[in-house]
Formats: sequence, C-alpha cells, structure tokens
Amino acid sequence: MWTAREDRRSKDHMPNDPNDPVLPLGKSSVIVEIAGETQRFRVYTATLIRRGRRRIGLRFDGPQGSVTIEFSLVTFWQLTETFHEQSIAKQD
Repeated sequence: MWTAREDRRSKDHMPNDPNDPVLPLGKSSVIVEIAGETQRFRVYTATLIRRGRRRIGLRFDGPQGSVTIEFSLVTFWQLTETFHEQSIAKQD
C-alpha cells in the first residue's frame, strides 16, 4: 500500500535526476468538479507514464489515491510547450 510522506526539502526544486519520471510536488492539490460537486485531493507526486508509442499519462498520487490524465503524445508536447511559453512570457 502506498503511504504519503511529506518531503522536507525545498518545495520548489528541480529533481536531481532529469530522467526520473517522478516529480515531488510538495503541498499541491487536484480539484475535480463533477455535476456541480467539487472535491479537492492532496497530491504529493506527479509521474509521467508511457502508454505505448502514441499515448502518455500524467499521474498524481496522494494519500487518498491517484488521478491519471491521458494524452496523445503530440497533445502532451503542445500542452507542455504552451505551459513553458506562458511561464516565461513577460507579464504586462
């Protein structure tokens, strides 16, 4: 059984091994909204999961379980490119 333990390192750090698919998230949450109901779940790690040659999953794990979002590989690349460009864009 998976048990959560909070990482005592700095919360905004880069992983030591860039090939490690698990990224510690510190104090993060996943918010799920279904039919007007909102649930918030604490998550501690994000993991990239290859789902064959053309699919990739992004799994968030926490003490209550996990949530996985699946993307086509091209969509995932476009999404991460958009996040990167917006994060470095000059704020007006």
